[in-house]
Amino acid sequence: MIKKIVNRILAIALIASIAVIGGATLFGNMRSLGYAFAVNYTQYLDKDGGPFAGISARIASLTAAINVNILGKDWFEKTNARMQLALGKHSLNFGSTTMVRLNTGHLYDLLGDADVSDDIESMKALNDTLGEDGIPMIFVYAHGTLYEDDMLPTGVADFNDKVADDMVNGMREAGITTIDSREVYKNRGMTLDDAIFRTDLHWSIMTAFNVYRASCEALLETGAIQPDMTATDIGRFDIEILENAHMGGMGERVGAEAVEPDDFQVITPAFETYIRQNIMTSEGYQQREGTFEQAVMNADLLEGGGYSNRYDSYGYHTEIVYYTNENAPEGRLLIVKDSYGTPVTSFMSLAVRDVCALDLRKTQKTVEQLVDEFKPDAVVVIHCQEMFRGKNYVFIN
Repeated sequence: MIKKIVNRILAIALIASIAVIGGATLFGNMRSLGYAFAVNYTQYLDKDGGPFAGISARIASLTAAINVNILGKDWFEKTNARMQLALGKHSLNFGSTTMVRLNTGHLYDLLGDADVSDDIESMKALNDTLGEDGIPMIFVYAHGTLYEDDMLPTGVADFNDKVADDMVNGMREAGITTIDSREVYKNRGMTLDDAIFRTDLHWSIMTAFNVYRASCEALLETGAIQPDMTATDIGRFDIEILENAHMGGMGERVGAEAVEPDDFQVITPAFETYIRQNIMTSEGYQQREGTFEQAVMNADLLEGGGYSNRYDSYGYHTEIVYYTNENAPEGRLLIVKDSYGTPVTSFMSLAVRDVCALDLRKTQKTVEQLVDEFKPDAVVVIHCQEMFRGKNYVFIN
């Protein structure tokens, strides 16, 4: 009898927990889940899936969105990681994800193999469509973490570099001008210490700056836009290092007890700047203007001691952001980007007069729609692998 009562109590508690977590996840992320159901599902469609392909695709899209936004995800992940570390494990399992500590001390999520041929075709279609209107396109591949050989522990299988090579080679074979951040890393003589974070899947601010410079050089070659190359000279910038100040998403999963916080580079113009920024979000419209630090950066995220996630100090990853810099050469540049591209876009506001940044993860608009509205002279796409692996984009209708 007691056993039955205990089982019933546990069953009720489980159902109540599911209802609370499910309800809070649903109502707190209705817009994201709605986008997954109404738009992003197209990236999961099986062309030969039969009459129920649309239903299957919507279920897959919603499942992926819920996994990202579920209530309490961060707390459960950190608790899980600490339990595994206490057991002496070096590979930490997070359900569908396995995190390892690299030989260099960096945290890294192992990646499986992926077929990106359809994604390359989508990019080629976009490139061809823009080319018909005389608009050049540049693709920037943002690589994460693995920038040197022998970083992975012995016996660990990973497909990050293989898929990266497939993407970059495929883009170039399709006739798309492509910048590979791994090549930028080597060409600029960078080291791991200043190129990537230990606790964050993102590249460092210095890597973002060097990719910004490489992007300006590529734009210059197109002849469509003449960016101010003096604004890409690192010698004209102040560089401050905030020691042990940054804890990225990877580190947040395990806590500072397991991984030392990163140093954070603050790169700001030493020359006079004045920029207007207009931010468009689902919550409304926001306008900022002033110096680069005042109008473009979120400088408040750099204040205070201790460590925190300071990556967003170079801009939030909002839906659509417009930048106007009257002191820069004329030109209209559309940047389609993910979080890797946010600091690159911020720096780009120093070199091109009118810049529009579009994050396809946050809006139902397509690139084609923004091209019609903004009428750019050139388009730069800055995406990491996850944008393709996770089908987090809709390039064209």
